[in-house]
Amino acid sequence: MQSIYIIIKKELKRVFTDKKLFLTTFILPPVIFIILYTIMGSQADRLQEDISANISKVYLKNPPNAFMSMLTDAEDINILSVEKEEQLEKIKEDILIGETELLIVFEKDLYQSVSRYKETDVIPNINTFHNPSEEYSRKAYNQFMDYLNTFENSIVALRVEKPEYLNAFDIDRGNTEKDIFDQKKAAGKGIGLILPALLTLFLFSGGMGIGMDMIAGEKERGTMGTLLVTPVKRYYIALGKTISLGIISIFSALCYFAGMLITLKTAPQILAAGEVSVIQYGFKDFLMLLTIMIATVFLFVGLICLSSMLAKNMKEAGTLVVPVYMVVIILAFSNVFSNQTPELWRFAIPVYGTTVAMRAIFAFEITWAQFVTACLAPLMTSGLLIYVIAKMFNSEKLIFKK
Repeated sequence: MQSIYIIIKKELKRVFTDKKLFLTTFILPPVIFIILYTIMGSQADRLQEDISANISKVYLKNPPNAFMSMLTDAEDINILSVEKEEQLEKIKEDILIGETELLIVFEKDLYQSVSRYKETDVIPNINTFHNPSEEYSRKAYNQFMDYLNTFENSIVALRVEKPEYLNAFDIDRGNTEKDIFDQKKAAGKGIGLILPALLTLFLFSGGMGIGMDMIAGEKERGTMGTLLVTPVKRYYIALGKTISLGIISIFSALCYFAGMLITLKTAPQILAAGEVSVIQYGFKDFLMLLTIMIATVFLFVGLICLSSMLAKNMKEAGTLVVPVYMVVIILAFSNVFSNQTPELWRFAIPVYGTTVAMRAIFAFEITWAQFVTACLAPLMTSGLLIYVIAKMFNSEKLIFKK
């Protein structure tokens, strides 16, 4: 055990006494995480303010005077008239490239046609043209659909003595409790949409560089052979390497965890698509989240050390770890846009299960069975990987791979 302690002390001293390595491994990543989400939150606010402040450019052809009178108080609309038929194609092209928001073409003498509804079976038509891929255009379209509905209701009101009789029934009149949902849970689902997957990727990358250097780097420098000729069991060397990387990765996870807490406080609008406070999560929620993150770290330590063990130098280790990282990305994002609660056995799938569990914690939906399964699965997998790595240390062919 003394030998394991010495190896751990050696690796930790190398990492924590190197100021540049400490800065790039533990300080910069969570700071960048905070800055990234803060900027995204700020940009989201600016986007909404920009959409709200935009003056919509709307072209109307043959608009009835009664409809135009409804628009007199609209301050965020620039209404332009279409005088010639040839203008329509140019306006449509402008809508396509985002220079114009909306075109509405009324039938000629529409109001007179509407007033003669008893004399014809043909219902007058109004054509609208907008670009649903443009935020400004969508805003103008939705705004004018409200105007058109109001305009239609005013016409219907002239046809009958009591327009309300046209409705067979009302829906939710006076029902103030129609929306039954937990606001805190809804906000939590917004947070859990992307954040768990990003945390998973950050946890893997946090120990990747150091993990490759601990084994493949020592092989490349030739110091691994010197270490193996000492009177220390190779099993202890393997344990010392993996435990030290585990400690470093856990410290990195704690830094990311702190960064996440700050982000929840400074940029809730981008994380949850609304106002949410870190206070909404209790000590148990954060403890469960941190436990799953640490369990995931142990799994990644095993994967990184295994990739490094199979390589003869740092370059080859980087080549081997990239496919593993790609698989981690796929598993982390595979449940992002699913609304279904996975079966319990899915929580036992490495990476996928821990990501789903973190998402459930953010949404206040985690059960104890899911939590325990999500924690045990990566720990058991990492234990198996460490056992394999320890066995690989006995292979001269792998240790002194040329």
